[in-house]
Amino acid sequence: MDGTPPLITRLPERHGGAEPAMIVAMSSAPEPTSPYSGLIATWSNLVILVVAAVAGAIVGLLLLLILGAPYSSDSLVNGGPGDTPSKPLDLSGDQLDRYVDTELIYIGTLTDAMNEAISQATGNPDPTPATAVQDGSTNVIKISAVADDAEEAARASKAAADVYVANWKTRNKSTESAASRFVQEPNAADAQPTIKKSTGALLGFVLGAVVGVVIIWVRVVRERRARDERPQGISP
Repeated sequence: MDGTPPLITRLPERHGGAEPAMIVAMSSAPEPTSPYSGLIATWSNLVILVVAAVAGAIVGLLLLLILGAPYSSDSLVNGGPGDTPSKPLDLSGDQLDRYVDTELIYIGTLTDAMNEAISQATGNPDPTPATAVQDGSTNVIKISAVADDAEEAARASKAAADVYVANWKTRNKSTESAASRFVQEPNAADAQPTIKKSTGALLGFVLGAVVGVVIIWVRVVRERRARDERPQGISP
């Protein structure tokens, strides 16, 4: 007993007063529970969480395999100022960076022309715009394009790079061939998926774990509500 006095209720006598009144004690103490109930609940919640996370990882991987991921292909282009695709010996690092930054600004003005060239090369009327960054600390500019498959991504990258090379030759009044400005032309074999299988599985795992947490929370709330609404036991 926990010291809480029982509630005593006297039942009325039956008609005729033949039988005496009965005393019913209604205990306010909670019903006894198994010492293993908390452990069982903990393990069951853990199982729900693990199963949901693993299922999410599997679903994420399957969706990635079925739907596929876009591919990215790179063109490496000599941005000058010399005809050697490396850091020129007569420029400091800061000067080189400023020069390449200027070239990147020029590339930004060529976005519409690059998009048109990519559309012609791939047949996609609304392509993803190509991006351009400095490759390390050299005068090489990496022009990347994204498309649904590796072949299309390589064609898109080459088309965007061709636009830049033609613009560079015009601005610098260069008579060298366009091919000589390429440090590395894009190749479908070198194209990389933008989302790796491991990344897809990890995202699915995280989303599955979140779903598992929600399921556990709903389960706990329902159990508490059912416990609160359960009538107190009656003992003779």
